[in-house]
Amino acid sequence: MKRVIISLCILSAMIGMGIFFNIKVSSECKKLIGLVELTQQSMDSGNKEEAIKYIGDFKSEWDSFYNIALCIVRGDKLSEIDNCYIRIVPLIESNNDELSAELSELKNMLIRTRESEFPTILNIL
Repeated sequence: MKRVIISLCILSAMIGMGIFFNIKVSSECKKLIGLVELTQQSMDSGNKEEAIKYIGDFKSEWDSFYNIALCIVRGDKLSEIDNCYIRIVPLIESNNDELSAELSELKNMLIRTRESEFPTILNIL
């Protein structure tokens, strides 16, 4: 009987951690997506300083989330996001035409990361 109770406790802990990490990844990705959208809106209105401020906020949020996400999300997804957002500041400063595409790509990567961590049958198998 003790083995059954211990097994149930371990299973409950694993399910609880899975739910907690799913909520954490989802909420952090939503915050980061919001900052990318604010950066895009700022650039569309021609306000470079505000766009740089928002991407700086993105960097600080990303740096704090990155350390947690290393335990949860596959490293190649995090590296892709890392490489994408690093290119954005120079594009903002040079007012490059590729900025919109990079911001859209970053947003899509964050959306895919959020969706891939949601426990569905396809993600589990």
